[in-house]
Amino acid sequence: MKYIFFILVTFCYTQLQAQHEARDVYNQAQQISTNKYIIEDDQIAIDMSFGEASVINDEILRNIERGNIRRVDLVYSDYPKNLSFESLNISRLNNLKKRIPGLFDIDSIKWTMVRQTDCITKTQAEELFHGFVFSTKKSLDHSIQVDYQKNITKIKETYFSLEPEDRKFLAMGNDTLAFDILERNVHNWKEVTIVSDWTASMYPFTTQILRWHISRFGESNIRNFVFFNDGDDKKTKDKKLGDTGGIYAIKADSLQEVINLMKVVMEKGDGGDLPENDIESLLYAMESFPDSKEFVLIADNRSAVRDIALLTKIDRPVRVILGRIFMDDLAYIKGAYIKLALLTGGSLHTRYQDYTNPYELEQLTKEVLIARRRLRALGKIK
Repeated sequence: MKYIFFILVTFCYTQLQAQHEARDVYNQAQQISTNKYIIEDDQIAIDMSFGEASVINDEILRNIERGNIRRVDLVYSDYPKNLSFESLNISRLNNLKKRIPGLFDIDSIKWTMVRQTDCITKTQAEELFHGFVFSTKKSLDHSIQVDYQKNITKIKETYFSLEPEDRKFLAMGNDTLAFDILERNVHNWKEVTIVSDWTASMYPFTTQILRWHISRFGESNIRNFVFFNDGDDKKTKDKKLGDTGGIYAIKADSLQEVINLMKVVMEKGDGGDLPENDIESLLYAMESFPDSKEFVLIADNRSAVRDIALLTKIDRPVRVILGRIFMDDLAYIKGAYIKLALLTGGSLHTRYQDYTNPYELEQLTKEVLIARRRLRALGKIK
C-alpha cells in the first residue's frame, strides 16, 4: 500500500511540475497580435482544433525532435472576443511537453503566443490556423502580419482635425519599423513612456509612434512622451556629461499638445553633432514618470551614445527600438545599444527581431561580430 501511495504522490508531483513549467513558459513568452498568421515554407506546423488542446498530427513531432528549433509560436484565435485563453494555451503547452519534453529545456528557444484577430464569428475563427509553428531560423517576425488598416476611420478623423501645418507629423516618412515593433509588443509592454531621439534624422521614426498610438485608439499602452534633441543647439564643447539638456516631457493625453511640444523641441535644436544624450534622457524620463512600467527608447543606431558612462545609474529595464540600421544588416548594429539593453535587464528590437532576454542579447553580440568579420573580409568595412 505504501508503495502504491509513493507512486501516486510521485505521479502527482511530476504532473504538477510539468504544469508549472508550462505555465512558466506561457508567462515568459512574448504576446503578439496579428490579423492572420501566415505559415512560411521553412516552418513546421502542427494543427490543433479550435478550442481544443490535443495535437492532431503526432507524426510531425518526430521531425521536430531532430531539428534545430529556434522559435515556437503557439497560434490561436481571439474568439470569443477578449476572452482569456490562458488555461487552454497552458494545456496545449502541457500536451506538447509530454511529447517533446526536451524542447522545454533549451534556453535558446524563443516562445511566442500569437493571437489572431481576423474573426468576428465562430465560423471565421474555426477557419484560422490553430496550433504550434516551429521555426529553425531567427528572423521570422516578418511572417507576423501587421494590420495597418486598424481603426483607419479614427486615423483619418484625427489627421483632418489637425491644422494643415501639423499634419506633417502624421504623414512624415513611409517607413513602418517603429509601428511594427510597437504592434508586436502591445501585449508585452504596459504603461509605456516613449523616450525619443527627436533630432533631424529620427523624425520619421517618432511620427510612426504617433500613427500607431492613434491606430490603437482606446487600447494604446503609451502614457507619456519624452523628446530629446541633445542640448538645444549647444556647441559640442559645452555639452557636459549628464547635463547636456534639450529634454522635454509630456503626458500622452492630448495629441495636439504632444505635436505642439514636438514643434518646440524641433525649433530649439536638431542634434548638431552625431552623438546623443540617450542615457541622460532616460534618467530624466524615469524621474519625471516614476510610476511608468516600461521605458522604450527610440534610438538612432548611426549615432553614438554620448553618455554611456552614466549607464550604471539606470535601475529599470530599457526597451531599445533601434532605427537606421544600414541595410538592416546586423554588422552595423552599435554595441552600445546592445549593452544598454543587456545591462539594464531590458530588450532590443530591430525591424524583424525582438531580443528579449540576456541569452538572445549575448547571442546577438556574437552574431554582430561574425557579421562584421564577413564584411571586413569583403572589404566593405574597415
